[in-house]
Amino acid sequence: MKMNTRHKMGALICAVAMMLAACPAMAADDSGGAAAKLPPEGVINVNTATLQELMFLPGIGPSKAEAIVRSRANVPFKRLEQLTRIKGIGRKTLKNLQPWVRFDGATTVTGKLKAPAPAKTNP
Repeated sequence: MKMNTRHKMGALICAVAMMLAACPAMAADDSGGAAAKLPPEGVINVNTATLQELMFLPGIGPSKAEAIVRSRANVPFKRLEQLTRIKGIGRKTLKNLQPWVRFDGATTVTGKLKAPAPAKTNP
């Protein structure tokens, strides 16, 4: 069965539409732009951030954010390891916080951050 040019174009359009549906990064976002929404980037200064900004950090909810604010009022944080003085923050949480936590400068994050996915190990 031979395809004419119109059928070939229709097949090509269908193939492109299926690729766009399968790959949202290639599709237009809600604002009409060509790029997909990227995850938030930036850093959070734990010594000056608000409660809401601290809660953007992965694993930090309202109670840990409040504990950070109370603790920094007494002694500002200088190193990542000092965050372990907050109940519920251990090595695993520190590892997840490390890319975004700073101790001086401005807070530049404007949205919720996600912890990096754990590395997959092969059995």
